[in-house]
Amino acid sequence: MVTVVTEGIFSCCGLKVKIDTDSRLGHETAVVRVEGERIGHVTTAEYGSQMLSLGGVRHLIGGSNGVGRVTCGAMLALANCKPLEVTADGGATHVIEGGKAPIINGLKEERMRVGCGSAAIGMLAGSGWVTSMRGGGR
Repeated sequence: MVTVVTEGIFSCCGLKVKIDTDSRLGHETAVVRVEGERIGHVTTAEYGSQMLSLGGVRHLIGGSNGVGRVTCGAMLALANCKPLEVTADGGATHVIEGGKAPIINGLKEERMRVGCGSAAIGMLAGSGWVTSMRGGGR
């Protein structure tokens, strides 16, 4: 599952992307690129998931002529749950889309990290445990 969150209610100058996977995306601090432009970096893993930090003021207004346009387009695509192909320097190429499993180096992820809350619900949803928690138990 890919989760996309803005940095703040009033300023969407950056996104944090949580990717539930055991696959290696790249080294922490590896540059993340779209269309060859630097739009962010791989950041510290959280909640047992890989994390990307994308955008920010310097990516939106600095760098090459196209970096701001590409960064803005990438963030807009992710915020609207559209697929986006990104690469991490020295790491993987992956297609990420909010609410869907990531595709890493051409392979769709089939497993989620156990430490992730969404994974715990997914593992228990068919077990009857969630039903019993809602008062409809066996």
